[in-house]
Amino acid sequence: MEIMKKDKIITKIEEKSGEVRRYFLFDTFELIITELPPKYAQLPHYHKATIELYYVIDGTMVAQEGDETVELSQGEAVCFKPSNLFHLIKNPTDSKLVIATFKTPLLSGSYRKVFREDKVFPR
Repeated sequence: MEIMKKDKIITKIEEKSGEVRRYFLFDTFELIITELPPKYAQLPHYHKATIELYYVIDGTMVAQEGDETVELSQGEAVCFKPSNLFHLIKNPTDSKLVIATFKTPLLSGSYRKVFREDKVFPR
């Protein structure tokens, strides 16, 4: 078990925009809780070896990868896999957007079978 207590959480506040990020840095993945101010967009970027999944906790989020754009609301998620296509997240509304971002290195192939069969219960 790997535990992240409050004193280990790294909080960064972007003074110019008001974006707040709380980093939970585990050995094999990162969890980042981000508050995006109204009408704010993160800078376009891409990852060479990281999967990045965004989950909308509260608000409306626009996700863009290359020329593809999708709007997501509370309870919905989008996953960006490593590629040379830039992606970004926007808050198009007049309200704060709260998202959870999970980042982990890309392995290869699909792990659906592992996810389905991995849980073991006592006999």
